[in-house]
Amino acid sequence: MTGTEFPPGEERTLLARLSGDGQDRSEVGIQVHLRTGKLRSMRILVVCGAGASSTFVALRLRRAAHAAGLDLTTSAGSGASLAVDIETADIVLVGPHLRSWLDEIRSFARAKGVRVELLPEDIFKNDPDGTRALAIVTSAEPQTQH
Repeated sequence: MTGTEFPPGEERTLLARLSGDGQDRSEVGIQVHLRTGKLRSMRILVVCGAGASSTFVALRLRRAAHAAGLDLTTSAGSGASLAVDIETADIVLVGPHLRSWLDEIRSFARAKGVRVELLPEDIFKNDPDGTRALAIVTSAEPQTQH
């Protein structure tokens, strides 16, 4: 940061560049701890109807985060386990087939200070390396508690 000083430990949203498939580069906001310059550890829950598809997304996301040097923990869950699983999440990624539950999930998550993002329709087949899911996570704006 050029000439700007922040109190130790304060976090600010900064822009970073992540490379998807080597051709597409997108700017994404990430939370960076200014004292260490590292991404704040985040816990990501990927939710789908039965937990099967979300397992693939969670594994790919974990690999992409590791390759980018980011400290993310990922887990997979189902709509039925969401009430329990959300207790240990910072962000919930919702499978596109649960779109009809999105308002209810967001309302429930908001009360717990958890961000919710809807995954695109083609995430299961068109994100083999997890970089698209990672871009969604790192660009998600933090929710404010009221």
